[in-house]
Amino acid sequence: MPAAKRKVPAKRGPKPGAKRGPKPGSKRVVKKAAPAAKRGRKPAAPVSTDDASLKKAVAAVVKAEAAVAKETKSLVAAKKKAAVAATKAAKTKTAAAKKASASAKAGVAKVNVKIKTLKEALKAAKVSHKVAEINAKLKADEMANATKAAEYAAALASKAEADLAKAVAAFSAKWAAKRKKSDAAKAKAFAKKQATKEKATAKKASVKIKALEKGPAKKSTRGRKPGRKPAAAK
Repeated sequence: MPAAKRKVPAKRGPKPGAKRGPKPGSKRVVKKAAPAAKRGRKPAAPVSTDDASLKKAVAAVVKAEAAVAKETKSLVAAKKKAAVAATKAAKTKTAAAKKASASAKAGVAKVNVKIKTLKEALKAAKVSHKVAEINAKLKADEMANATKAAEYAAALASKAEADLAKAVAAFSAKWAAKRKKSDAAKAKAFAKKQATKEKATAKKASVKIKALEKGPAKKSTRGRKPGRKPAAAK
């Protein structure tokens, strides 16, 4: 007979429509991502406010802004005056009222033209200020670079002195060792040469001593005829 199939208990799942969520009383830990490091430019060298051109440009901008502000107030007053004059002219319809209204309106136009001119002057002053600021920054950068170059040169000079002292010490030790070895070889050769001389001198002295110890050599009479007298001197 075929073996009976074993029943596998069915897995229990969530009921339809049931929402999955954290258990009551349990706290869900949310990991916060570390803030990305901001890449920024290197801080620029501070612009010196003692620059004469920059001071002059700043003063020109301040003066132009003050002039524009003053004429803007004048424009407000002129418009107010024109509005009053226009209202009066509309009510009275007299020639004098109409003339006053036209004059007030012309005054507004005149102030507008003046403000336009002053704004153009302010714009030019701001451009000059920007140029002066850039030039002052270039000057400050140039001074900062000169200072850094001088500091670097001083550091190199100091390092050169230290390196020179090390090199001299190393060379002195190497030279002394080499010279000591050379002098030892020369001294050895000289001593050997002197020993050879002393040996030769001692040998000669020994021969002389032996000769002295034997006494003077006897003259040989061999080869002479007997009875022959030597010839007399003339």
